[in-house]
Amino acid sequence: SVVVFPEVVELPHWRLPPSPIDGTTRTKRRYEAATPLVSTVRPYVHGDAINRIHWLSSARHGELHVKEFDLEQAADLWIVLDLERAVHAGVGTDASVETAVTIAASVAMRTLHDNRSVAMTASARRIQLHQPDRGPRVEQKLLHLLANVQADGAVPLAEVINATLPQLRRGMTLCLITGSTDRTWVRGLSVLRRRGVGALVILLDRSSYISSDPDEQSRAELAAVRHALSEYGIEHRLVRRGDDIADAIGGRV
Repeated sequence: SVVVFPEVVELPHWRLPPSPIDGTTRTKRRYEAATPLVSTVRPYVHGDAINRIHWLSSARHGELHVKEFDLEQAADLWIVLDLERAVHAGVGTDASVETAVTIAASVAMRTLHDNRSVAMTASARRIQLHQPDRGPRVEQKLLHLLANVQADGAVPLAEVINATLPQLRRGMTLCLITGSTDRTWVRGLSVLRRRGVGALVILLDRSSYISSDPDEQSRAELAAVRHALSEYGIEHRLVRRGDDIADAIGGRV
């Protein structure tokens, strides 16, 4: 038998969004773990841990300064690939599911090459789950998984997210790939920031895989889910049929 692996696109400018505990978000909680990767220092605010004070900078500025840690350099990535049949469209190599699988493979390979662990949930007819792991052997496992999935799932994305949330650890980043415009799943992501988990949604414009000129309802539904993501402060990318994937998802907003 022959296994055809999905296309892997080079993502030279790809960078994970930071988790809310990388030092960019203030918190009154004591940090559960530290990392030697100090990205910068900033003025002390009430609630910062004493052991994070950078004494040399404090002496130079005449006020307390604390270290900010770049935790995202060591963060795990959990990819959720939404394969519910109802959220995909198109046929053959021009189908939205092909784009989704290519994106998942490309993001996973780039993250593994950055020496980070990758986990994946693919919600096909049978839920495919790969726990966080890193290394060359993981590349083959994930590519095999993605080579055999289809858009034949029946579980709504909101349920998939709810089942995944307990497995996400503080400091992780969730990357969600979907064509769903049902805003129910957006509310499920709103708890991630409080738990110290970063999030990035790669949203496929399903209507563009049906017609080159989407109807008003499709445009309105897509605009509504993008607005909901923005309201919750969830970073997202939009990918339409024919887009260059590296350009569409490769940069940071």
